[in-house]
Amino acid sequence: LSPPARAALSEWLSLRDAPTFVTLSLAAIQFFSNQQALERDLPTTAPGRIQRLLHYLKQHRCLLILDNAESILQVGDRCGQYRPGYEAYGDLLRQVGTQQHQSCVLITSREQPWEISQLAGERLPVRAMQLTGLAAEAGRSVVELKGSFAGTDQHWQRLVELYGGNPLALGIAAASIRDVFQRNVAAFLKHAVFA
Repeated sequence: LSPPARAALSEWLSLRDAPTFVTLSLAAIQFFSNQQALERDLPTTAPGRIQRLLHYLKQHRCLLILDNAESILQVGDRCGQYRPGYEAYGDLLRQVGTQQHQSCVLITSREQPWEISQLAGERLPVRAMQLTGLAAEAGRSVVELKGSFAGTDQHWQRLVELYGGNPLALGIAAASIRDVFQRNVAAFLKHAVFA
């Protein structure tokens, strides 16, 4: 795993199913070690695993993407706080955000973890960016990747707004409009239930 042979490494890991930190750290460490780190040789504690992961983030240029981080956060009035048993993720983010390394950790989330809000700034190494959904025309383009659909400009506007311009959600809705509502956006809007 010499730097010239593996100059840049990237790993995408989904938090959608709320994996434990031990499970996620094992996958990341094994990937960044080029499968050389064996589970039996890894530290068993979260702090030990964080240090091992930081070792690879310092040794190599790595991109670690943690997708759907809202899955490990508490729902309700405790914004940015972790569900019980998931606090090690916060420890990882705090250490990645405060220690020197040559890597990047990218987090996608509908809610910002507390550590990000505390460490982010325009002139700081931690940055936070809020993305807005697609505009009506761009959302319509995403839906029409699935085929041709019938609907007025107002129907398209309403559809995109109902899904917050989220491309993934629009793609899923497109399959229903195509398969269940005979490609008719108005019929979908009239009968669909939105959660």
